[in-house]
Amino acid sequence: MQKRQDQKQKNAGFTLAELLLVIGILSILLTIGMLSVQVYRKNLKMMEMDRMAKQIFIAAQNHMTALKTSGKWETYQNKSDMLRGEIESGLGKKMEKPADYPTTQIWSNSEIGIEGEHHYYVVGHTEETHDLSQSILEELLPQNAIDDVVRHEGKYMIEYDYATATVYGVFYTDSSEEFRYETDIMGANGLNTLGGRKSDKDGKNVRKEYQNKDGKNVLIGYYGGSVSQVLSSKNLREPTIKIENEERLIVTITDSNDSVDETHVELEVVGKESGAIKQVRLLEGESDSWWSSSSSEDRTKREYRLIFDDITKQGGHFVDLFEGFIPGEDIFIKATCSSNKVFANLASSQATTNSLFAQKTQIIDTTDINASYAKATVSNARHLQNLSPDVSGLPVQVQAFPLHASKKDTMIQIEAKSLIKEVEQTKDIDWDTFWKQIESSKHIYLYNKENSSAGKSVEEQAFYPISNRAIGFYEGFGKTIKNLILTDQELTDMEQANSGIFAEIGTIYSSQTLKIQNLVLQNVAAIGSKNVGILLGEAKQNTKLEVKNVQIIDPSIEAGESAGGVVGKAEENANIQITEVHLVNPTIQAREDSGGLVGTMQSGTIVKSGVFFTDNEEKDGMTASEKYKEGAYSEETKRYGSKYFIVSSHGNAGGIVGSLEKKATIKQSFASVPIVAESGSAGGLLGENKGNHTKITNSYSGGYTENGLYTQSYSVVAMDINSGTAGGLLGKNTGSHVTIQNSYANGSVFGKQIGGFVGSDESDSTDYLNCYATGLVTAAIEENAIKGAFAGQIATQNKSKNCYYLIDSNKNVAGVGKGTDHFVGKNYEDLQKNVTFKEVYNSSGHEITPTLADDETQTHAYDTFYLGETYPFPVVTTTGYQGEEEQRVRSHYG
Repeated sequence: MQKRQDQKQKNAGFTLAELLLVIGILSILLTIGMLSVQVYRKNLKMMEMDRMAKQIFIAAQNHMTALKTSGKWETYQNKSDMLRGEIESGLGKKMEKPADYPTTQIWSNSEIGIEGEHHYYVVGHTEETHDLSQSILEELLPQNAIDDVVRHEGKYMIEYDYATATVYGVFYTDSSEEFRYETDIMGANGLNTLGGRKSDKDGKNVRKEYQNKDGKNVLIGYYGGSVSQVLSSKNLREPTIKIENEERLIVTITDSNDSVDETHVELEVVGKESGAIKQVRLLEGESDSWWSSSSSEDRTKREYRLIFDDITKQGGHFVDLFEGFIPGEDIFIKATCSSNKVFANLASSQATTNSLFAQKTQIIDTTDINASYAKATVSNARHLQNLSPDVSGLPVQVQAFPLHASKKDTMIQIEAKSLIKEVEQTKDIDWDTFWKQIESSKHIYLYNKENSSAGKSVEEQAFYPISNRAIGFYEGFGKTIKNLILTDQELTDMEQANSGIFAEIGTIYSSQTLKIQNLVLQNVAAIGSKNVGILLGEAKQNTKLEVKNVQIIDPSIEAGESAGGVVGKAEENANIQITEVHLVNPTIQAREDSGGLVGTMQSGTIVKSGVFFTDNEEKDGMTASEKYKEGAYSEETKRYGSKYFIVSSHGNAGGIVGSLEKKATIKQSFASVPIVAESGSAGGLLGENKGNHTKITNSYSGGYTENGLYTQSYSVVAMDINSGTAGGLLGKNTGSHVTIQNSYANGSVFGKQIGGFVGSDESDSTDYLNCYATGLVTAAIEENAIKGAFAGQIATQNKSKNCYYLIDSNKNVAGVGKGTDHFVGKNYEDLQKNVTFKEVYNSSGHEITPTLADDETQTHAYDTFYLGETYPFPVVTTTGYQGEEEQRVRSHYG
């Protein structure tokens, strides 16, 4: 029975009393545990406060020593003649004798200026004295000397001897409670009195449990007094600074000091022109969006890699990262190794570079400072792309802008001498190499700062065209730019969607002159929804473009409006001057006017320039003949090729100029490429001339044959069977008082209204002198076709002297299809005799009359049938291609 009752009791569980007892025990244990955790956390916090006080102590002492060594420390003493109150406000307040002052030393604290005495001060950063720039704290704890949060948000007091430049002690807390030196440290119930300066357990407890006058617990860290004397002293090694001003602007700083010294790098960057300053604290193991750190396996070296300018990263541009700096200015870089663990010297290294380019040079005009300017040196793709203000933020006019985005009233002035007005290229630039080195990105980004298209990216691996109204001169020094992919500026403004290395010059409000010389452009592809040219998309009103000694090899151009190998379109009163420019192996197509050098031209001069094909280029291995046949319009297929041509779908097309609107001169120039106008006029040299007093002299357009014969692959084609006009040299002329002399055409012509030399000349005041045509003329539809071996249609009163056409090419075809025929047919042998031409001399007395070529070296035949032979008819002078091994006085391509 008893057993049964015992078993029943066991199965009954805990009684209420037992349960309450267990709960009570658990509560006591929990309370004890929580108290232990709180004590533990408080002890950790106290250790943190002491550690920060020590770091501040060491940082302040190291910087104070550096100031003393450099002689800057005395500059404060030299202010002793100023009002005492102002000095003491900067140096701090006079310090009272601390409780832990060594008993073996006599306390003295005299005024500044008394030799052999101590001058103890205490300077603090609290709620009341939070502006570091108003005291000596700015020198003791400069930017990045300690953690920025501690420096600006922490509360600390630094006791120091000004006479000996030594720190005595530091108090620190991160508490939000009130903290005053006079009461909480040196007051009757302050730490100094209570033993809080001691480094032992008792001193730590005093600082840990201290309550301010409001009864609030404030944990206050301390480091100083006698304990500070046990710290060792080290000689730090200077950091190394490596600058890579290449496809990115990369600064690499290497700290080779002992890792046990826990050194960090204080980086300071200063703008030479702006005076702006950026300071960064570089710590091992940390990083930011634009810099990273790494260490060697044995931790003997710490490396910091900073990317100052990266145009392929959104927000990575110099202007994005360095607020208040002037993009394009030189920058001064100073890296200082410092330690907050040991007493040590501040070891510094310095370097200088340019923020956007290889170099920036001031061109000073001593007679007029406003005429001074700057020249940029470019040696890689990033430098070139940074000429675009949309990409780099480069200033283009005299102006003022905010030093800080947050302080709009703090302005700096961009002066005329800071503007980049000249550019020089000192190395070859390969766009493909740029992308191979970048690898991590495939886009150029526009800069972010106050940009309506902030952070937008350009099409994949495309160059963003430059619109910079400050630039007036580009010197290439014969260097090459190759493999560019040019897009338009649709990102920023649909109205300015032009494409070229330079998108446009000038604005609707201002004129601009740009000169480009001594440059080679190779394998450049350009596309745009408006006007496109390899060098320039559009010349605005009242602007001027000068181009000299430039080669453009293997260009590919596609335009929504006008296109040209050099410039797409020139607006009203824009002047184009082109000298010694040669376009090799072009593919150009445009909706409106299309020209080998200029699509739509207003006025200007084109001299000693040419458009032609060459053999066996590295690009595709095709010969000049194969390229010509590939691009030419075929009567058999009723279409032109996929490349190697100059084509306009709704405008005029010409080997040199598509459409000429006003007076211009074309001389000593040539074109020997297929020309096609789908609905307008086509000319081997000039598609249509509308300008009065235009002159074409000493120029020619070459043609194409196979095995010595013309084929159904035509040189100059007007595809519109109802109104298409085509001419071997000039498609159509409506301008008055035009002069064409010492020129010839030998390309085959196809269309509705066609002529071996000119398709249609509606003016009755044109002068033709010393000209001839040899090409085959073929009507698209014989019925109602107007064709002539020299001219399709010509006004009755036009003048002609010594102008001929080759009878052998066009049997039973008159010299003029419609109009008075002033031209003389010649057979092969007769046309060879240059004596039939009247002698013509230029203003210097040099003969410029077409004469026979001297030998086969002056002939560059596309047709291998003529390989090694001399061009049989008179050639014009000074049209030799600059790329030849020897400049030829006479030369013929075609």
